[in-house]
Amino acid sequence: MGKCARRCLVDDGDTGFLVMERGITINDKTKATTQDFVVFANIGERVVIEAREKAHLLVLNGEPIHEPVVQSGPFVMNSEREIAHAFADFDSGKFGYLGLNPGEPPRRK
Repeated sequence: MGKCARRCLVDDGDTGFLVMERGITINDKTKATTQDFVVFANIGERVVIEAREKAHLLVLNGEPIHEPVVQSGPFVMNSEREIAHAFADFDSGKFGYLGLNPGEPPRRK
């Protein structure tokens, strides 16, 4: 039998995320493996995590922002319009230049 960790990850009003490497079992039923991303409900649920081998976990917890979220490339904003503006700023060099010759525009894949 593997090691077991018991902890209440989320309180009312908070959101918990769990990012993992290797394999774990959550609440004796849900399996999660390398690079799985598990989101827990906002209800203060108790979570039991069991690993049969050494596992690496990253636990994130915070209050919900109650705003729309849009992600594209490296940018996370509140709207598609803000994403387009962020890319325009990037393309115009407002974020600076890293590893490029001065005056050369940034390159995007």
